[in-house]
Parts: sequence; structure tokens; C-alpha cells
Amino acid sequence: MIDPKKIEEWRELIPPEQWPLIVRELFDPQSGDVSRLVQAMTDGQDRQAVSAQAHKLKGAAMLLGLLDLGNWAAHIENMALESDAPWTEEAIQRLQSVAAGTLADLQATLSG
Repeated sequence: MIDPKKIEEWRELIPPEQWPLIVRELFDPQSGDVSRLVQAMTDGQDRQAVSAQAHKLKGAAMLLGLLDLGNWAAHIENMALESDAPWTEEAIQRLQSVAAGTLADLQATLSG
């Protein structure tokens, strides 16, 4: 879920040609914040690195009103700080699913 009011506020401040850059920064499959977090989780990086990447994604998502993505990133950030257990495939898939849904919602909102 995204906050359409928050997106509209940002659309008044950010020129339309800048939105593709913002979307790429968050969702690019090779270098976006989501893929960097997935990579940190799958590579077995230390929990501090995962927490830092999740915190970055959470901040950006919440600032833009991407609520589901921000909440899931916050959950991962907390899990990284509270446990040393390896990341489950389910947690990684959930992140990818939430990110895909958020991207679809954001693209629909921006094109409308």
C-alpha cells in the first residue's frame, strides 16, 4: 500500500523527469536499494550491514509514502538487530513480493 496523498505532495515538489531516477534508485534490479538489501541478506553479510541497508530503504520508502515497503524494511531492520539466525527464503521472497507490489502501485499512481 502507498499513501496517495504523500505521493501527490511529492509530485508537486519533484519534476516529472526526476521520478524515473527515484524509482530506479529504489527498484533497479541490479543496483536499487531493494536489490542491495536482498543481496545483503542472501550473501550472508553480517547483521549490521543488513540492518543498515534495511534502515536506508525504510527511510526512503516511508518518506515517499511507500508504506508496505517501509514497514517490511523496518521489520527486517529489527530482525537483523535481534537475531543471528540465517535469513529464510520466505523473508527474502516476502521482501521481493512487497517491493514488486509497491513498484506496481507507484507506477500506476505516477501514470494516473
